[in-house]
Amino acid sequence: RAAEPEIGAGMIRAAAKALKPGGRLFMVANRQLPYEPVLTAAFSSHAEIARDGLFKVLAARR
Repeated sequence: RAAEPEIGAGMIRAAAKALKPGGRLFMVANRQLPYEPVLTAAFSSHAEIARDGLFKVLAARR
């Protein structure tokens, strides 16, 4: 089954609009999906806080 990163990107953009300043987003994503550029555009800061062979955990602050 093919990955559809635009679904996750849309969720990131929606979260950025819904969160108050200082609000945080935590998400689990397939390791290879490129969500970091979307997080950079939508949030004031972000980081990868965990990773294994398949997934990564991303945190962002509005």
